[in-house]
Amino acid sequence: AFDDTALSYTDSWVNGGVDIGRYRDLTAIIFAEQYLADKEKLVAVRHMDTLSKMAFEAQKMHLSCLFESWKIRRMAIDATGIGANIAEDMQGLFGGKVQPVHFTREKKEEMALGVKKLFQSRRMRIPNDRDLVMQLHAIKRKPTERGFTYDADRNEQIKHADLFWALALAVRDFAGRRRVIGDRNARMVG
Repeated sequence: AFDDTALSYTDSWVNGGVDIGRYRDLTAIIFAEQYLADKEKLVAVRHMDTLSKMAFEAQKMHLSCLFESWKIRRMAIDATGIGANIAEDMQGLFGGKVQPVHFTREKKEEMALGVKKLFQSRRMRIPNDRDLVMQLHAIKRKPTERGFTYDADRNEQIKHADLFWALALAVRDFAGRRRVIGDRNARMVG
């Protein structure tokens, strides 16, 4: 659901998600807060930021400044490919608050279904932001040799759904457990 107060600063703890990009893709940063409203746990986007073609050292400085400005419980950083160094360096600076996440087909499915679950249960509050909404709708379930994956086609308008993946990383702890079908066996994730 759209919420005009979604991007408001909070003194409460937030979880962050960072999808690292450099040349073709953006680095997207989202903070989400889980809070109680009318006896229901809701999740709201509290900060949304994108960095375009910013050098990695400058990205690390930007993330460090965010740690100083917000009460961050956990920041999940995409450590796949070019994100590995930033995730490692940030973990060195902020210890257990930084969680490197290596994207696999199963983890992408888990995260995509978690975001979907939050929206379907009407617990998710987001700003009415054109780029975020377009990227949320861009994620599709696509067949692969080993099953399915969740991803977006890359184009100039939506880039590679960087805001979606930052949101998915930020809300991982809030989505609950769900069943993910692997190659041979079903297992619980969350």
